[in-house]
Order: sequence, then C-alpha cells, then structure tokens
Amino acid sequence: MRPLALLSILTMFVAAAPAAAARQDEPERWRCTLDLGDEELPFELAIEGERAFIVNGSERIPVVEFERTAERLALGFPHFDSSIEATRRADGSFEGTWRKHRRGDDVAQVPFRATPGLPWRFEPRGGIGPAPDRVAGRWRVDFESDDADAVGLFEPTGDGLDVSGTFLTRTGDYRYLAGEFAASTLRLSCFDGAHAFLFVATLEGSGKLSGHFRSGNWWREAWTAVRDDDVALPDAFGELDLLESGSVDEVLVLTPDGTEHTLGALAAPADRPVPRATLVQILGTWCPNCLDETEYLKQLHARYADRGLSIVGLCFELSGDAARDRAQIARYREVRGVPYPMALAGEADKPAAAAALGLVDRVLSFPTTLFVDGRGLVTRVHSGFSGPATGEAHAHLREEFEGTIEDLLAAEPTQDATWAELTSEDWFDWSAFAGATWTFRDAADGVREVHEDVHGSGVPTIREEVHPVRLAGSTVFIGEEPWILDRRARVLRRAGQPLRRLSRDSIAPLVLEDSTEPAELFGLLEHESALKRREALVAIGYMARYRSDVTLPDLAPFITAEDPAVRRVAAAIAGAARQGASLEALAAALDAADPRLRAIAAHSLALMGELPDAYTQRLARAVATDPFPSVRGE
Repeated sequence: MRPLALLSILTMFVAAAPAAAARQDEPERWRCTLDLGDEELPFELAIEGERAFIVNGSERIPVVEFERTAERLALGFPHFDSSIEATRRADGSFEGTWRKHRRGDDVAQVPFRATPGLPWRFEPRGGIGPAPDRVAGRWRVDFESDDADAVGLFEPTGDGLDVSGTFLTRTGDYRYLAGEFAASTLRLSCFDGAHAFLFVATLEGSGKLSGHFRSGNWWREAWTAVRDDDVALPDAFGELDLLESGSVDEVLVLTPDGTEHTLGALAAPADRPVPRATLVQILGTWCPNCLDETEYLKQLHARYADRGLSIVGLCFELSGDAARDRAQIARYREVRGVPYPMALAGEADKPAAAAALGLVDRVLSFPTTLFVDGRGLVTRVHSGFSGPATGEAHAHLREEFEGTIEDLLAAEPTQDATWAELTSEDWFDWSAFAGATWTFRDAADGVREVHEDVHGSGVPTIREEVHPVRLAGSTVFIGEEPWILDRRARVLRRAGQPLRRLSRDSIAPLVLEDSTEPAELFGLLEHESALKRREALVAIGYMARYRSDVTLPDLAPFITAEDPAVRRVAAAIAGAARQGASLEALAAALDAADPRLRAIAAHSLALMGELPDAYTQRLARAVATDPFPSVRGE
C-alpha cells in the first residue's frame, strides 16, 4: 500500500473514533408500545448502561428495578405494584406483558413490545395538515364521564410535529403527555409505571377537537375541546367543607408495622418537639399525582421541619388486604425516600375515605391536603394537586401552600395557653360511678401532671392517682391515653370513648347551659349543627340513666347518620344502654369504613350480653379479622 493511502485510512479512523465514542455514550432509545386491542399506546424507554428511564417528553422517570439480558427485559415499579416482563424476539425486539395490580386481586395485563432505534413516538402519518401551533394554547375540555370542565394545555416542541401538554381537572392533572399533531390529528400519550394514558382527537373545521381517551386497556371515553384562553378550574381550597365535629385525634391509622395510632399522635410523637403546624397528605401509593405531591412535600419537609412543621401521609390503598397494603406503603417510603411517617387509613374509595377521616364533608380527589394549626384544628383543605407538568398552575399551588405554612408557623405557640386553660379550674369526671375530680398542676420538678381524686358522694377521697401530662395541639396525653380538648363543646373527652369526658359544669355544657328540659334537648337532635346534635345525644343518654321520665330515642338512625361524630356517640350510647333495637345498626357498623366507629360498635355489642347467634357470629368475625387492634379489643 502506498504511504499516502495508508495515511488517509489512519486519518479516517482517528476522525471516526470520537464520533463512535459519542454514539456509545448516547442512551439507547427504544420505542415501546402497549397493545390496547384496536390501537397502541406508545412511550419511550432510554437505556444508559445499567440504568433505564421512561421518557414522556421532558420528563424522565428512573426505572426502579431494571434488568436486561440477551433474552430478557424486566422493568419493575414496586412503589406502584407494577412490572413489565418481556423476552427477546428474532428481530431484536422484546415482547411481553405489563402487569399492574389494581383493586383486590385484580391484575391488569396489557401486551407490551419494545423496538430499538425507532426515532418516533407515534407511527408517522401521511397527508398534509395544519401546523402544530394550531392546537397550541388553552382549551376548555369536556370529558364524557365528568360534568365539570377540564383544562387542556398544549404546546409545540421543537421544529417538527411534536406536541407536549397535559389536562388539568378538579381531581388533579394527567401529568406529562407527549406526542404530535399531524394530518389534523392530535395524539398524546404517557406511561409512568402506574398509568398508561392515550389521547387522540381530530381538529375539525370549526376549530373543535373531538376524540377519545384511553386508560390502559380497561377504560375508554369520548372527549371534546374548544379553545378558551380564560378557562380555569374552581379554587381547590374551596372545594371541600370542614366538619365542625371533626378531630384529628379521632382518626385511626395503622403504621407499616401494624401499630395503631391516632393521627394526632402520629403527627406529634413523644420523642420529638411538639409541631407548630401539621400538613396531612391524603394519598394512595398507586397514584402518580400523589407521587408528584410527595416529591414536593419532601422539599417542604427539608425546608420547614426544623421550624416546627410536621408532615404525615395517610394512605388509602387498592388491595383491601391490610397486610399487603402496609407492605406496599413501606416499599413506597423506601423507594421514594420519604422522610415523614406514612400510615394505612383505609381503602381507595372516596366516600369511604371521607368517612374514615371524619374531618371533611367529602373527598373528591387523591391527593387531598389538610393544613392543621398548632391547636390541632384543620384550618384549610386543598383538593387535588397540580403537578410540575401544569407550569403556572403548579407555581401558583406552591405559592399558596408555602404561604399557608408560613402563616401557621408564624402563629404563637399554643401549649402554654392550653396549660393555663387546663389549670384554671378543676375538672369533674362524669363517667366515674361515685365521682372524680381532676386537677392539672405543675410538679415541683417542672413536670406537668394531673391529680385524679376519686370520691364518693359526701365522703372523702377514696383513691388518688397522679398521671404525667403532655400537650400536643388539641391532644392532652394523660399518661399514654390521648384525650381531646374539645373547645367548641367545652369538654375534655377520651379519644375513642365518646362518653368518657371531663368538664367544669355538666356532661354536655354546650347544650345544657341553655336548658335541661328533655323536650328541648330532643328538639336539638334535629339541629343543623352536627356538634349540637352530638352533644344533645350525650346529654339525653346521661339523663336516661338517672331519670325515669327520660327515655332514649331509637338510636339506629343516629348510628347511620351522616355525621361521623354523631354516629360514634350514638353507637356508644346504644351499648351503654343495652338498646336491643340498635342491634342491626351496630352489627352493620362493624363493616363501616371508619375504624373508630367499628371499634365502638364492637365494644357496644359486647356489652349487650348474650346475643342472637347471627349477631354473635358477625361480632366474632370482626374481632377475629379486623386489621385494627382497637376493633379486636386489644
């Protein structure tokens, strides 16, 4: 070979080497599709050495569990209880199945395929149509299944046909959608391990978008949209109403290890300073919007925890198997690095979630966020979450959240004022058979304590006990027992025991200060205030024990009433009075979504003595199988 020719070859090799190295450093791009039957839902998988990412436009989602061999591809999303398993085909692609655990034992299975090297998300379409900027902007969207308007946000990305966007709804957003607008057709999709969304619509001559939405291979509905630069969602802080009778100390939850706590105790553990404010996240580990919020709350925890903010996550899960759900919550916390406590609060059903919480009139969305002040009172509630894909809406949400937190943290600490309130006068225990006086005081060493003096009528004290006291919000921990300082009812009541209460004047001063006449108290059972209805029941129940002219009403309608606090009190009175007419209502309450009501109902049925066989069996089953220890009588 001539020297000049050899030099030319060497020069070409040296020049090509950096380009080859650059190509090796670039991620492998795989076009993935889920087969929905009559159409496919595409997304991109990027593989970078030992790591893999799901790509939806500008979003890159790390795949938590990734394995690829010559014959097998495995993608695992354990925090969503979801996975993809595929095997290599002769053409170099992988084919397999996406499996997603849904409700109960239902496991959705969708055919999956991954093809290397294809540069497009959607299969290219022929034909000439308007440019992508024809769909850019803000749209009023009507989904067939929802009476409320949604907001569509679309924008061209790059110089070609690519479009990105999202939809905002009252329950949250559809996160990062990526696709194209070609031949007058808008096609957008996303996959995140939990959800697989596909939106297809045609731009009609009138300027209206009309098409369909797919979620996995189990949901399809029509949607339309018209351009509207002014369309907006309702204020998410005004969607729900707080229940005046609600208390964070009545909410029961299970931590991943199966330990039962009240929400108040979980937010203010004894080994940490008392929080000045608490943020309660109502979520599901199956919910990508909730994960967006979780990532944001991790930032808030890092920023505000040292200033007194406590964050707690209450999970409503899909399987209905408490052990499985608790394990799933533990995996979620570990995989996502969540620094705040999370606990199981119930099943992923919105009406059931509202019943289990007893704090708001309804739950419209997972997530929902409660803001609790230093007194333990819920001051604001936010429904849904606009994630980072929503741009300005997300920025506005952050501003609102952080402004609310700053206001809560700026308030004066409440512990000293609460202690002054407790120590100003003695309290009388109306549940003690003979009588008991409770006196809160400071011990010589500065420890707060309460002296319980049990006495008979007209005789000296027959027993005196001293208990340490710890304050946290509206919770007064007497020893290890949580009591609730119910300022609106002007009583101190034992959490979970509606008839165990202390006060200065009477067992129900809110209603008895106006009248002790039974007729007027019975009239209050129809009052518009649930708090007054609850207190009237307590007063009537107490009177019926000692006055022959007072007869309890049929408590069954109250055990099934709308307000959770009324239900709990009615169930407790029915048991204390051994009211046989309430047997069926109490037995039905064993299946209620509210674990506090289930526990009270089980205790009341046990007080009834010998029960008909059918009720004995229902009670035995609840005591044996309920995941909450208090329902099991432990």
